[in-house]
Amino acid sequence: MANDAAESFLKYLRDPAIVAGLGAVAVSTMYYLSSRPTPQPCPVDPRRQSYELPDGDHARMNSLTTELVESLFDDVTTIHEAFMRGVRISGHNDICNYEISLAWVIVAVQGVLERSFNTGSGLLEIGCQEGDSEHTFVGVYAPNKIEWVLVEQACNLYSLSIIPLYDTLGAEACIYIINQAQMTTVVCDEGKLKVLLEEAEKCPKLKNVVKIGDEVTDEEKAAGDKVGVKIISFKELEDLGKINKKEKKPPKPDHIAVVCYTSGTTGNPKGVMMTHKNVTAILASLVYIIEKCGLGVSDSDMHMSYLPLAHMYERLALLMMFTYGGKVGFFGGNVKNILEDLQALKS
Repeated sequence: MANDAAESFLKYLRDPAIVAGLGAVAVSTMYYLSSRPTPQPCPVDPRRQSYELPDGDHARMNSLTTELVESLFDDVTTIHEAFMRGVRISGHNDICNYEISLAWVIVAVQGVLERSFNTGSGLLEIGCQEGDSEHTFVGVYAPNKIEWVLVEQACNLYSLSIIPLYDTLGAEACIYIINQAQMTTVVCDEGKLKVLLEEAEKCPKLKNVVKIGDEVTDEEKAAGDKVGVKIISFKELEDLGKINKKEKKPPKPDHIAVVCYTSGTTGNPKGVMMTHKNVTAILASLVYIIEKCGLGVSDSDMHMSYLPLAHMYERLALLMMFTYGGKVGFFGGNVKNILEDLQALKS
């Protein structure tokens, strides 16, 4: 029986197609082994990635440094200054790529800045007050898209503070956040508008909803009127700001940039208040670690925004690209087409 099995195997190997296939695999393996990139050595001992500081507070510091990393550049102390640095060094280069109706749209950095001015001026025109001694919070309830960037940069232009809302919070948690932050305005994606309006009557301070997407329908206007909320489209907001331009009022480093809420698994959601100084310090630390690992960031880089912008990690990735004049592309929304999105962004 063993001899029969051996004979069958040898006969299998003598097949020309099998020989050619094995040869191709061998050549491919040799090519990969000879051309693969040299692995980057880990710059820190994996068993001691951080160490506890001797002050008794149990704070820890990354083992890559013995000094506190607080800033990346002397002229970058706020998110607004980080973005404006990217504007200066990138000139008129493209900055954002995104998909509309299966067609990819490219926006230059100056276009994003101009639209952010219009968006911010529009927010002030509909009742948002410029931040100073009092904080004004603007909610964003939308997936990753160009409007997310416009609202965030608009808030940074006029010292407003942004609060992300997201699906996993649940309706009750969103209501709690809107009321606690005393939001008067929420920028909402068209796919989430119905859910928001169904709960809006529980939010007495909420007066404006800006719809991302198509024009506001008569039914949507009627639903908004029923709960005392005015609904306008994002385009209407930009147009309103364009004819009512406001002088910018950029934030100070200690001004609250964003409040990130937890999902509320242990009761009501908890809001983490992050100042512009907090965010730029995290950005500096991120770039510091990347450079220590032998990598760098430049204006030739492109990042595809895929992780939710409601979380700080993804917004830091975008901020890093903007600071260095890099580009950002938003995936089309369908995970099954993510490879096609990547190819579109590369071309």
